[in-house]
Amino acid sequence: MIGVVIGHGGSKIKEIQGMTKTKIQIITGDSEAEVKIFGPKDKKAKAKAAIESLVKKQEERYNSESRVDNAESQSSVERDFSADNVRELRPLIDWDHVKAEVVEWEKRKWADLPPIKKNFYIESQATSSLSQEQVDSWRKENFNIVCDDLKGGEKRSIPKPIREFQDPFQHYPEVMKNLAKAGFQKPTPIQSQAWPIVLQGIDLIGVAQTGTGKTLSYLLPGFIHLNSQPISREQRNGPGMLVLTPTRELALQVEAECSKYSYKGLKTVCIYGGGNRERQKRLPKV
Repeated sequence: MIGVVIGHGGSKIKEIQGMTKTKIQIITGDSEAEVKIFGPKDKKAKAKAAIESLVKKQEERYNSESRVDNAESQSSVERDFSADNVRELRPLIDWDHVKAEVVEWEKRKWADLPPIKKNFYIESQATSSLSQEQVDSWRKENFNIVCDDLKGGEKRSIPKPIREFQDPFQHYPEVMKNLAKAGFQKPTPIQSQAWPIVLQGIDLIGVAQTGTGKTLSYLLPGFIHLNSQPISREQRNGPGMLVLTPTRELALQVEAECSKYSYKGLKTVCIYGGGNRERQKRLPKV
């Protein structure tokens, strides 16, 4: 009952205090609550009456609901006869049926989506020939890279790191061309370990310092995923890749990287707060 006296966000107790010009303090206990009222005697009596009225109304409402619940539990189709009318109580909700309908709706929702291919990684001969000892040594020499499978259950095998650009991208000449144009000599450590994982469509959390190539770690595999799906880009509806960043500056940097390493005519749109809303609304239509 104490919640009725206090009200949502203390609204009810504030209303009673304002109406009666008193100060009300509620001390809650394990099973009971103590209500203290401060002010002139007549004002205290008025506040006490208001509180008692609230509690009484809540008790009457609770008792009324309890009687209805008891009547419904006796029979879902029991009739309530009176001198003037006849009322048929509504049947109880069949929650099993509701859950079954939700499951069926989920099936229909996903069935309408186009098929998705996730794995575009073909391990090169150079990568597959690496022994576990060589892999461990490479990870230790490259900032002591630590890899772990966070998925519950049986641990999956962590893909071996690649050491050259052609290892993951030998079948994607346009990616190789863009990397050569940028003047890169070899992948950064996080790229070497991330590309074999992301190209397989496996969820990944990558942690590395600023300037270590994290953006390209997901952008280049993302471009390949976007362009290589069974359903062509023209037949798919809406954007195919979403990159979320914590700041506007970082969002603009990611957009610049997308433009720099453009792939198969993919278009990039950067939307952020604090900019021209009308201009940004028109961008996706370009």
